[in-house]
Amino acid sequence: MKKSTTHELLDVVAIPEDIPEIGIEAGREGAVVDILPDGTLVVDVVNEDGSTVDMVDLDPGPPARVVGRWHVGED
Repeated sequence: MKKSTTHELLDVVAIPEDIPEIGIEAGREGAVVDILPDGTLVVDVVNEDGSTVDMVDLDPGPPARVVGRWHVGED
């Protein structure tokens, strides 16, 4: 089912919860790089040097929640 979203590509959003296995804390920001047909936001979370740490799938809610992630950074 498609959800309506007020987000657009490249919007900056906060990650709503800790993801300790990759060192992301709640509140860390990332950029929306895709919006899936069901309304899920694909968010690119980067280091200070601009390299990708991880891609996080967010259900924008409310309440917003992490629904998936895929590691793309260096191990």
